[in-house]
Amino acid sequence: MEANTLKRSHLSLFITLLSSTLLQKALAQKVPLYRTPLLRDPLLKVPLLKVPLLKDRLPSIPSPKTIWPKVWRWLAPATLTLLVSTPLQAVENFAPDEALRAEAACIQLGDLYANYLDTGQYALVPTLFAPQGSFHGQAGKYTGRESVAMVFNRIDKNQRSIHVVSNQMVEIQSRNLVIVTSYFTTYQTDKTTGVATLQAQPVRIGRYTDECVRGDDGWLFQSRVMDVIFGQQTE
Repeated sequence: MEANTLKRSHLSLFITLLSSTLLQKALAQKVPLYRTPLLRDPLLKVPLLKVPLLKDRLPSIPSPKTIWPKVWRWLAPATLTLLVSTPLQAVENFAPDEALRAEAACIQLGDLYANYLDTGQYALVPTLFAPQGSFHGQAGKYTGRESVAMVFNRIDKNQRSIHVVSNQMVEIQSRNLVIVTSYFTTYQTDKTTGVATLQAQPVRIGRYTDECVRGDDGWLFQSRVMDVIFGQQTE
């Protein structure tokens, strides 16, 4: 928003300066040089200076009808060129408290995602996605809630996992679009009860890149991309 405001200010300043310069050139005329002959008073025999009237010294001001076409002839192309080369994108900004609520809601999406997986509530994972939202994991890209549901229904119900999510970075693109990147570490065991060993743990470490959109039901994933950096297994 600040960049767009600065561009508009530059555009306004450019037009003002250009208009002023061209107008001054159109109005500028040489002030006539006057020869002031000396006259003598016939009684006092004193030389008198003949001073021209003030109105004779003032340059004539052209009519606006004459000036404006000349100014516009130079101003229009320059203005059009600047407008075309300056992208003016209207971006609606959040108020500070709205921005904080949007950040918290989008971070919570990631927390709920991890919680549903770690507690075996796989059927709830698709509810975090928009109707046409997509999940892109190691096995490919799945679009739509039904397709996303198929991914998580394949998970072994007997295994337990812990997803540790950290380093969330939130970028507010608009009032309806927020991008969140984060790191994840996944610990997994086939032992259904008790304390599992940490041998060969964790099983996956990587990065999530989320596009979150705001709809009638609040903030949802429009897209979640899972980039696995360490590990072999698929999620």
